[in-house]
Amino acid sequence: MANFKVVFRSDNQGADTSPGWEPGCPLLVNAVQVSRNTDTGQCYLQLKLSNISGATVDSFKLQADVSYVDGASETVELNPLDADVQPAKTHRPEPVSLAGSQITNVIVRVLSVSQPEIEWHAEAGSEPGPIPVGTDVSARLN
Repeated sequence: MANFKVVFRSDNQGADTSPGWEPGCPLLVNAVQVSRNTDTGQCYLQLKLSNISGATVDSFKLQADVSYVDGASETVELNPLDADVQPAKTHRPEPVSLAGSQITNVIVRVLSVSQPEIEWHAEAGSEPGPIPVGTDVSARLN
């Protein structure tokens, strides 16, 4: 059995940095984590997402930009077509293998969300920001 060590973490529960959220987006990125296999050195991107809307999230597309100590970067996209994330539930996509192992930062952005009655798309040029204090988002988290 492999042993893993967390080498990067960003979350909405007290980490130094928060993954952020774009107003109107039905998915909230709760946590971004990179774990390294201590035997092989291989790193894996792990995500925890929450459906903060009142409708099922059928599918979504997100992008993670990973920065490394040596100045290199990598962009990873996730596009599960059958996510089926129920309202007020969390979703943990399968871990994604990364090219490098010395991570300095990971920025995750939800690009689109498909629901039965609506399609949500990130606005060009917008970026996730801190969840505004007093926003109903935190009350819906599971």
